[in-house]
Amino acid sequence: MELHNIIWRGIEIEITFTAEKFRISDHIELRTVERQPLPVTETGYRSHFIPAGSVDAYGGARAFVTAWLEHEAKRTRWTVRSCPCFHEGNIFAPAWKAGAKNRVSRQGDGIHANSTCLDKMLSYLILWLMSWKITFYSEKVEKETLTLPAGILANFLRITELIEEFGPDLGRPHTAPLGKGLFEIRAKGKEGISRSVFCTVKGQEIVILLTAIKKSNTLPKRQMVTANKRMKEVQDND
Repeated sequence: MELHNIIWRGIEIEITFTAEKFRISDHIELRTVERQPLPVTETGYRSHFIPAGSVDAYGGARAFVTAWLEHEAKRTRWTVRSCPCFHEGNIFAPAWKAGAKNRVSRQGDGIHANSTCLDKMLSYLILWLMSWKITFYSEKVEKETLTLPAGILANFLRITELIEEFGPDLGRPHTAPLGKGLFEIRAKGKEGISRSVFCTVKGQEIVILLTAIKKSNTLPKRQMVTANKRMKEVQDND
């Protein structure tokens, strides 16, 4: 795993690069220091899977991310936009322009701020703290999952990106509750639909307990028993 920091159009970005994550793809994570939006994320966080070797082909993580951001900025005509308080380096700094909206200002001995600005900063802080991690119950489960047919696997990886950014409660058609603490990821491709059963543990983490190709509307009883047993095991060890 590699860690890098770059400044792109005045925005400080932390890059985490893992070559051949899950042994099949490169993985890039972006985090902006103050959760400022980027052309590829409105929340300041992005988890992105790409074909193995893509990052090296661009000359490394810094070059890849810079080229990616420039491409998306040009394609969407993106411009820097974020809460002005962030640019002043201190959320309690005086407003430098009289009457400026969404800035924090000092009046007498009290500190006053536009509520919209503070709401936005609070949202960014919550999103920063709520990033999720995905793990597997065992190497066997990991292999079962990552050897899914190509179309299904591509959809599965996209759903895991969403989970890492927004949490597991995405709702149908991506995730659904199975009851008693179990949930599933439903990944669809031209080859069919897979069901990856998972549970949550402390520390904003989900554990994928088993993966199988969907053959009926309900999960077979044998697989539910296995999933419940594994959930109890990982939660007891948490």
